[in-house]
Order: sequence, then C-alpha cells, then structure tokens
Amino acid sequence: MKMTSNSSTAQHADTGMHAPQGLQTLQPMQTMQSQGSQEVTEQLTPLSEWHDNYEVMEMFHISARTLQTLRSNGKLPFAKMGGRCYYKERDLQRLMDESYRDSRMKGGSLWR
Repeated sequence: MKMTSNSSTAQHADTGMHAPQGLQTLQPMQTMQSQGSQEVTEQLTPLSEWHDNYEVMEMFHISARTLQTLRSNGKLPFAKMGGRCYYKERDLQRLMDESYRDSRMKGGSLWR
C-alpha cells in the first residue's frame, strides 16, 4: 500500500482515503505484536525449570512448614496454580547461594 503524505494527513494511493499523520497501518502493528510475543516467549521460564512443593522439600530436606516460612518471609518467590505452589529453579539456586557459608571463613577472612 503506497502512501503519499502532505502536511497533516497521509493519503493511501490505492484508495484515495486520508488518514491522520502518525496513524500506523495494520502490517507494522502486526509486526510489532509478533515481536512483542517473541519477547514474552523468550522471557517465560520453561516448565522443566519449575518445581512443586514436594520436589523442593525433597531437594532441600525441609518440611512443608519450613517451605511455607520461606514463602511467607518473601525469601522464596512462587507461583500458585490449582492450589499448588511452584518455584523457579533459578530462585531455588539464588536461595542456596544466599545461604552459603564457607566453613573456612570466620568473620570474613580465612582461619589460620
């Protein structure tokens, strides 16, 4: 669709109709939408990287109550679906990294 423009309107060559300047045609909008959905898809966590309560309790050898405390204190983000809680693998890894203490360290320096 070829457009010719004058000061405040754009004229579609094949229809002769005028559209306000800055109005986008359908094709660029569809392109923007498909690019947006690709970005969202790239940001989604694959299902294989989600773990339910039972997997996390077994993984960390903790009770259901301890897991509830981690959620309640905001230390472990979660998604709830169908009455079950699910956790991202990277959040579990972050929790472990934050809890890590090197037994050789005392007060921030190596024991000697």
